[in-house]
Amino acid sequence: MGAGTALSSLGSLSLLTGCAPSAPTRASLRDISLRPMLDPTSGQALIQLPPGFRYFSFATAGDSLTGPINGSAQIPSSADGMGIVKYDGNSVRLIRNHELWEDTGCFARPDWAYDPASAGGTLTLDVDLQAGKLRHAEVSLCGTTANCSGGVTPWGTWLSGEEQVSLTQAPINARNGRLMDSFSAPHGFMFESGVRKNGRFAPIVGMGQMRHEAAAFDKQTGYVYLTEDNEPSAGLYRYRPSSASDLYAGGVLEMLVAEGRSEFRTGVPSDQSFKTRWVTIADPLRAHANNGSGSDGCFSQGAVQGGAHFRRVEGIYVRGRELFFTATNGGDAALGQVFVLGLDSAALSLVYEATDAQVMNWPDGIEKGPSGGHIICQDGKELVPQVLYYLSPNGKVAPIARNNMEAGQSKSEWSGCSMSADGRWLFANIYSPGLSVAITGPFEQWAEAVKSS
Repeated sequence: MGAGTALSSLGSLSLLTGCAPSAPTRASLRDISLRPMLDPTSGQALIQLPPGFRYFSFATAGDSLTGPINGSAQIPSSADGMGIVKYDGNSVRLIRNHELWEDTGCFARPDWAYDPASAGGTLTLDVDLQAGKLRHAEVSLCGTTANCSGGVTPWGTWLSGEEQVSLTQAPINARNGRLMDSFSAPHGFMFESGVRKNGRFAPIVGMGQMRHEAAAFDKQTGYVYLTEDNEPSAGLYRYRPSSASDLYAGGVLEMLVAEGRSEFRTGVPSDQSFKTRWVTIADPLRAHANNGSGSDGCFSQGAVQGGAHFRRVEGIYVRGRELFFTATNGGDAALGQVFVLGLDSAALSLVYEATDAQVMNWPDGIEKGPSGGHIICQDGKELVPQVLYYLSPNGKVAPIARNNMEAGQSKSEWSGCSMSADGRWLFANIYSPGLSVAITGPFEQWAEAVKSS
């Protein structure tokens, strides 16, 4: 269906706001294809969705911020990882990362910032799902750098990870090679949004100094699982905190070891599982190996003890007693892998390996999806426009949303996918220019159609 037809058929969408989507026809439930859908907030067809779905956008870069520490700031760009910290069916509170790498100054009050020169941080977003609009946006972390992804804590806060590592001042920006000489604090840490020590936001140093990506909690044990977006090798980590509710109280950082195999970047058999264990990272603050170069100080400590080698470990989440995570450009075709680790069995297995860029290309963030499957953010440019994938339990892959923005912006990655506990809403970001969308529709029926396609 062409864009004009889709837009004309959705002319009354702005009147639907928070109402349940109209019941899809039997024919549409078999139709898993996508078509442009009108956004009532902007009046534009920003994304494509399957029949029977709708959405609205909110918290777009450039909009005004509110709250006591924001001053006259505007919502920044580069919307990345995001999590649901409160949800009641009618409204949602999200915390969203902003992956800004520069030393151009924080976007909120510098006296509260971890490093006043650093541009990254997080926003707390309160959204009215019935009215279909943002109610409130406020800074919850500032003065950090390259806030890529993170994870929701069991007590309803958000961990945010810095992907850029520096000891003190003047790191080289990994994005553009520019020397940044204004940083006044070390970087490469996890932070808990909203938590300050001595009046400033503070890092959780026990979680290590590395190219942090995402985090996932095992609520049964209190352990936090951490991913590392590094090349050519990255590890999967576990933090065992001393206190079940205070991550700043210290703990033990560990790296995953698979018995009998350390290489998981390529050549991983799909029909074999590997027994795993954990080894201690003795010095979590060793940011650099090789006399101060690179970002693999923690990885190198685990690697010499047999630690498992992955490529760019990014997305991660817990479902039941299983931990799922992605290796963005791992695999024989360097197009990405999805792994599962049994939290009780300690068995590591390959769930899916991409072999065709037109089917899946560079899986990044991952979240529980409908009908036992997974929602996965694409972060690869071979398949443009960028999509949100659905990976079914039987290995079927289909796009559930596609970036429909104008040329250039359609190449922008999806990020921060998060699904409500009742399965009614899917929240996600388009990284650039930086905005969030709330999507609702017949997720379960659509996912069943994918499984049987």
